[in-house]
Amino acid sequence: MICQLTKENEDKEILTDCCWTLSYLSDGGEKRIPYLMECDILPRLVNLLEHPCMSIAIPALRTLGNVITGDDNQTQVTFFKKLFYLIKLERS
Repeated sequence: MICQLTKENEDKEILTDCCWTLSYLSDGGEKRIPYLMECDILPRLVNLLEHPCMSIAIPALRTLGNVITGDDNQTQVTFFKKLFYLIKLERS
């Protein structure tokens, strides 16, 4: 539910709460990170890094940082999501 709210919402208060919730969930170690990967929230979090509201960008960054510090597969998936996002930006 949190992933869906984060993906579909633009309301600053809702996004802030969702991003902090995801940050806290991902801080629980490698066992919780697969949930974030399964719900495909990483591309949205990468996009939110550029959000003008720091109360959204900061927990998005913390969540991605938590995923990167997971196991090798989690780190690789996060890296490739960011790489594809940058390529997409370059082409637009």
